[in-house]
Amino acid sequence: MNCVTRVVIGYSCTGRGMCGTAPFLVDAALPQNLRIDLVNHQHITHRRNLMPKRKANAEWKGTLPEGNGTVSLGSGAFEGAYSFSSRFEEGVGTNPEELIGAAHAGCFSMALSGALGKSGFKPQSVKTEAVVHLKKDDSGFTITEIDLDCDAHVPGIDEDEFGKIAEEAKKNCPVSRLLTGAKINLTARLKN
Repeated sequence: MNCVTRVVIGYSCTGRGMCGTAPFLVDAALPQNLRIDLVNHQHITHRRNLMPKRKANAEWKGTLPEGNGTVSLGSGAFEGAYSFSSRFEEGVGTNPEELIGAAHAGCFSMALSGALGKSGFKPQSVKTEAVVHLKKDDSGFTITEIDLDCDAHVPGIDEDEFGKIAEEAKKNCPVSRLLTGAKINLTARLKN
């Protein structure tokens, strides 16, 4: 039986811009954080986060009912005003729930597209709207529920398989996992 493993030779880095001169072996069958030092024949484990960290900023000025603020994304792709009125009434501006909804809709759309691809399908489009429910009770305000309303165009898939894959994507979407305290309702329609 023949076994072929892809191998890449690289150089170790400290993560501070200081790269060493000792080559190491990267074996595709090994975990990403495990390297084999070719000079000293030792295993080297790099403990670094391979995913980037994302930032967002908010500033609030004044009291809660009379003040206002701004929110911005670290990438610079969005900056917007928010206020008591835009959050708890129908005022102009954004609010945290709307931003959570945008994050959830975007994350779910990508998760569904990825899950469909892993199952051998090529989605042409996945469009999701998230409706975030903010409720007030005796203990304060809580996001109790999020409705994900999704339309997808995916050639060659039937409704049952699409529904199963969509449910799995809802469970495994990183934002869904973060929001486990809220009930997440999914309506997914195949638009072929």
